[in-house]
Amino acid sequence: MVSGAAKRLIAAALLACATHSAHGDDAPIRLYTHGDTYPAQWSEKGGISGIAIDVATCAFGNLGQDVVFELAPLSRATELMSTQDHAVWYPSILAGDEERMARLVGPVSQVELMWYFPKTAKYKPSDEGFREHAKVTAYTGSRTEVMLKNEGYSLVPGSADHMRLVHLLISGTVDAVLAVDFRWKLPTATNRLVAKHMDLALYKSFPVAYQVSRPLAEREPDFIERFQDAVDTCKVTANAEGAEDRTPAH
Repeated sequence: MVSGAAKRLIAAALLACATHSAHGDDAPIRLYTHGDTYPAQWSEKGGISGIAIDVATCAFGNLGQDVVFELAPLSRATELMSTQDHAVWYPSILAGDEERMARLVGPVSQVELMWYFPKTAKYKPSDEGFREHAKVTAYTGSRTEVMLKNEGYSLVPGSADHMRLVHLLISGTVDAVLAVDFRWKLPTATNRLVAKHMDLALYKSFPVAYQVSRPLAEREPDFIERFQDAVDTCKVTANAEGAEDRTPAH
C-alpha cells in the first residue's frame, strides 16, 4: 500500500514533470539499489519502496527528469558508478576518496551495520581478540568488506546474497557477518532459525546518500548541485508529512 506521504511526494513529482523540461537528453535516470535497507527496500509484493525512493521520486520530478528504479547487487555498485551514464546508486556511505565524496548527494536516512554471530561462537564482537582471531565476512564487493580488510580483520570470502551469508554462519565457515539488518527479508523459517541460534550486536549507525555516476557528473557538472537542492527540498516535505510512514513493518 502506498503511504499518504508517498502519494503526496509522487504527486509533487508529477506536477513538476509537467511544468519543467527535462535536462540533457531524454534518457531517464536509473537509480540502482540492492533493496536490502529499510530506506530503499524491495519485496515481491511491494516492489522497491521506502523514504529514499519517495525523496528521489520527488527530487527528480522537481528537476523535470524521469527516473526508474532498478535492483542491482552491491557487488555491481562500483562498476555501475564508474561506467553508466544517467545512473545513481543508493545507499552510499559518506566516506571514501575526494572524487567519490564529491559525487554524493544527501544524506538521506540512516543505515545500521550489525554483527551477526552464533550464540555459541568462540569469538564474539565484544570479546578481546575478536578482531585478530574471528573469521568474519560481509557482502561481496561492499565497502564494508573493504573496511574489514583495511582494519585488519581475518576476512573470509562472503556473498552478495543474505541467505548465503546465513549459511556461512550456520555451517561454521565464519564466526561473524557484518551487514545491514536483513532479517526482514528472510523467509519465516530462516528468521526463526536466526532468532534461535544467532545474536546481533550493533556495529555502527551512519548516514547514507545517493551516489551520482562518474559519467553523469562529468557530462553535467551542475547536476549534483541541482540534485542536492531538490533532495533537500523533498526531505523537508517527507519529514513533515511522513514521519509515521518511515518505519516499515517487520
